[in-house]
Amino acid sequence: MQYSLKFVSIFVSIVLVSSVAQAGHSHTHIEGYDAYLNKDYVTAYNIWKELAETGNPNAQYNLGMLYTEGNGTPKNEEKSFYWFLLAAEAGNAQAQLIIATRYSKGIGIKPDPVKAYKWILISRITFANSRQDREATNADLDNIIRIISQNMTPEELERATIASRNWRPH
Repeated sequence: MQYSLKFVSIFVSIVLVSSVAQAGHSHTHIEGYDAYLNKDYVTAYNIWKELAETGNPNAQYNLGMLYTEGNGTPKNEEKSFYWFLLAAEAGNAQAQLIIATRYSKGIGIKPDPVKAYKWILISRITFANSRQDREATNADLDNIIRIISQNMTPEELERATIASRNWRPH
């Protein structure tokens, strides 16, 4: 999967915003980011895995990226999906967008257009409530929504819409 410069800049923003360590952890999220920038992917993996296992959604997102890229760990789309899903469920908008795309294309999971549509709608709401570039994000999301929904039945669209409205972050 290719990622745009915008995607990378969102990734960097997420990492920088989450630089404060959670109490009781031997490493901070920013230490993982520093290791990643220095191409010490194994160290980044170890730091983010420790934080991700305690529920840090940004670390979960970053583990998903490492598994997608095959950096610090063997490439594994199923594990990547798992970590992105945890981050998405915790309210990470970028992870929600990735989960929508993966459900749509069947990357790391069986394709499911209803779940894809549900997650793209959730992502749109989460992005709208964030401080990120809303205008560009909305245009991108509108296009993805159109692509995902084009082959869905009205019943599938309704199920996905209801599921997105009932969703709450964990």
